[in-house]
Amino acid sequence: MGPRCTLHPLSLLVQVTALAA
Repeated sequence: MGPRCTLHPLSLLVQVTALAA
């Protein structure tokens, strides 16, 4: 487990937030 595991859901959340914004 590294920063990538946290980056995956983070980038996904950013994409969803950008789409909803």
